[in-house]
Amino acid sequence: MIPCATELRQAGVKFRQKDGVDSYLKVSFSEGTMEIPRLSVEDATSRWLRNFIALEQCYPEVGSYFTSYGILMDNIINTESDVTILRTHRIIETKLGSDKEVAKMFNTLCKGTHLKYQDHYNARLFKDMTEYSEVARHRWRASLERTHLRSPWAIISILAGFLLLALTLTQTVFTIIK
Repeated sequence: MIPCATELRQAGVKFRQKDGVDSYLKVSFSEGTMEIPRLSVEDATSRWLRNFIALEQCYPEVGSYFTSYGILMDNIINTESDVTILRTHRIIETKLGSDKEVAKMFNTLCKGTHLKYQDHYNARLFKDMTEYSEVARHRWRASLERTHLRSPWAIISILAGFLLLALTLTQTVFTIIK
C-alpha cells in the first residue's frame, strides 16, 4: 500500500500531469516526481472502470492493468483534499460536482477485488513510492520548502542571514589575528 496524496506531498513527492501518452494507465514515478496522465471523471467513469476491473477479475490471464490502476488511485485518494491536490495539478478533471464525490467513487471502486501485490502492473511503482516516502531526508526537505522557502522573500532573508553570519565570522577571525 502507498500513502495518500496529502502524505506523499508531505514526504516530498511532487505531482505532475503526464502529457503525450495514449493511456491514462501509464503512471510513472522517478526521483520524487509522480507523473499521472489526465483523467476526466464523469458519471460514466466509475461504470466503465468497474467493467474493465470485472473483466480482469473474471479472466486473470488478460492482466491486472485496470485493477492495479484502480487500487493505485484508491490509495492516493482518501479524502477530498487528496482530490484537490490532484485537481490543482491538472491530473483529475472532475465533472461530478465535488471533490468529495470523486473521492467516494475511487474509494469504492475496487471493493471485493483481488490483486497479487507482488506481481501486478504497478507493483514496481508501489514499491518505489513507498521507499521514497519512508526516507526521513525527503520529509525534512519537503517540510523546509513548505514552511521556510515558500516565498522569494524568505529565501532572500535566509541568504542574507548566512551572509551576515559569514561576515561576522570573517570579522572575528581578523580581530583574533591582529
